This record gives sequence, C-alpha cells and structure tokens, in this order.
Amino acid sequence: MKRSRTIRNFDTFGGYSWHVPGIGGMFTLLALLLFGMVLGAIVLGLFMMVLPKDQAMTYATPVFYVVQFLPAMIYSSGISRRNALFEDGFKLDNNHFSPLGGLALALIVSVAVLASSFGLDPLNNILPPMSDKWQNAFKQLTGGPILLTLLSVSILAPIFEEWLCRGMILRGLLNYKRTLKDGTETRGLSPFWAIVISAVFFAAIHGNLWQGLAAFILGCLFGYVYWRTGSLKLTMLMHCVNNTFSVIIAKAFPQLEEVESLKEILSPETYMVTVVLGLAVLAGCIWLIAKVQPLRTQGSCEIIPAAPVDLPTPPQANAPAEETPED
Repeated sequence: MKRSRTIRNFDTFGGYSWHVPGIGGMFTLLALLLFGMVLGAIVLGLFMMVLPKDQAMTYATPVFYVVQFLPAMIYSSGISRRNALFEDGFKLDNNHFSPLGGLALALIVSVAVLASSFGLDPLNNILPPMSDKWQNAFKQLTGGPILLTLLSVSILAPIFEEWLCRGMILRGLLNYKRTLKDGTETRGLSPFWAIVISAVFFAAIHGNLWQGLAAFILGCLFGYVYWRTGSLKLTMLMHCVNNTFSVIIAKAFPQLEEVESLKEILSPETYMVTVVLGLAVLAGCIWLIAKVQPLRTQGSCEIIPAAPVDLPTPPQANAPAEETPED
C-alpha cells in the first residue's frame, strides 16, 4: 500500500499548495528570505566588480529580485511535495470572482489601488523626512532604463512578493492546523488577524519606515481581496498597478522626486478635494469587492485532498476460475 501524487512542473503555483505555514513557518520563510538577500548582495558585488556602480545597480536589480526568493521557494516546494502525500492542500491561486466576474474585479481593484494613493496621502505628513540614504536608493531603483525598471518593479516584485506574502503567509495563516486550549483541532487564525499579520510581514520586508507604512496599508487591502477571492492574480495586478504608477510619476515628473506629500504641491482646497475624492472612490471599490462572499470563513482557497492511497486491485467477482490441468 502506497501513496502517490503527481505535481506538474508547469503548474507555477501548484507545487506549493501543500505547504501551509503557521506562525513558526512564517518566521522560517522570513529567515530564508534574509538568507536570499545575502546571496543577492553577493551577486550585486560580482556585478560591481565588472561594471560601474550605477550600471551594476541597474542590471543586478532584476537578478537580485529572483535570487533573494530562491531559498524560500526551494524550501517551500520541498515541504509541499512531502506534505502532499499525507495532508490536504490549499491552492495559492483561485478564481472565485462571482458575482462580479474576473474582468470587473480586475478593474475595481486597480482603481482601488490608485484611489488609495491619493486618499491616504495625509499619512505621509506624519512621517519624518526621508533620509538621504533612502532617497538615493529610490532614485537608483527608478533611475535606470525604463524597461529594466519596469521588469524589476512592475513584474518581478509583484510576482515574488505576492507569492510570499499572500500566497504563502496569508494563505498559511488562514488555513494552518492548530490546537485550541481545550484540545480541539481547528484551522487558522481569524481572517482579521491573518490579514493584519501578513500585512505587517509585507511592511517589514521593505526594510524602511517610508515604504513600510504604505506597504502595511496596501497589504491589508491586498489581503482583503485575497481572502474574498483567493486570487493571487488579482493581488499581483494590484501590486503591479501601484508600482507602475510610482515609476511613471518618477519618470514623467523627475522634479517631484523630492516631494513627500501632495500637500507640498497643491493648494489647501485642491488637496482636500483630492483626498476626499480618493477616499470616496476607495470606499466604493471596497463596497463592490465585499459583494464577493468567501467560500469559507477562512477564505476562498480551494482545498486539494491529500494523495490517494494505492490499494491492490481486488480480483473481479465474475472472473472465470483458472482451469486445473487434468492428470
């Protein structure tokens, strides 16, 4: 008697479905991400040995994005393949779009991200001025060739960060096995705390206060959409829209790089209208997203059963008996 499971190599997210990390698993993935950052820094150093610093930063950034996530991805894939033989899994990417539909939701969540950029701008006013170190880092990130910048910021970052923060961390916190004080086994944290903790994780991996605050707020919005739809495609789209908007603004209006809040360039009346309108549009988008009811309390991730047990095939009841040779 044995168990078997075939995981298709071309199924991008399917190979991770049976790794459902809890709190401890979240810190393991964080440690592996930090290890990946060290490897990425080594790669950056190699680039700087053969290229000028500015060019090295430009051309090494896409490689760095990939390398820093590889240890966590390799580890998760191995854990998932082991668990697939004995435990139920939860799909990373689902298509629970009813009743609005996928295209309508894609438009709604994209508008929500853009509206949040304007409606939540007052939060920038409570932050201290950005240090020169981080200002220079952001300029280097967006100052290279536009295609390389978009590859790093608008494609690779959304794919890998959403895989980790929503696909692994949030999905895991919503669905991992845990035991209550009375000995009862249950699944996951409450959706509220799972979304908040995953958003804190998302903010922490950005490594600075100025990106971290925005990342936490957006992480809550991304997490809310993922909880209701289970769609990693939607959160990747939201992440892409947010990052691409920032790149376009930086490229089209380089004089705004020193501006930390819209309050610095708009009149008080225009600023107030912009913020209120942004908040109103964001609230309307959230109201529409709320029409999508999660499949379960713990969200809309489809459950995938553990591998079936291969049992010996019993003899057929009506099969003819073997003839016994006569003496």
